[in-house]
Amino acid sequence: MPVSGVSGWKLSASCKTQYAACYGVDHFLHCHRRVISLLDLWRDFGIELEVCDESEYWEMRSLERLEQKVARYDRMVAAVAGQIIDDAKRGRAEVEGRNLYR
Repeated sequence: MPVSGVSGWKLSASCKTQYAACYGVDHFLHCHRRVISLLDLWRDFGIELEVCDESEYWEMRSLERLEQKVARYDRMVAAVAGQIIDDAKRGRAEVEGRNLYR
């Protein structure tokens, strides 16, 4: 059934490249830039895109800024994980985890 006021196809998807950084910054940069290249290709074929890139690489195309953003997000995740571990050591939380990157 068609949606009122909408014609053609609509696609919604998401992709999180931050986790590629567990294999190193260069791997992350490679992966993130590949995703952006795919979006560029789709745009070049005339597909209308609405992109939300937390790193702002889509808009700025700055590798320096991209590296800074992933480093910031990694520090935030590490801080949260550290707090959870500290709470677990004090008996305020139970933590069970596994390393997915072996």
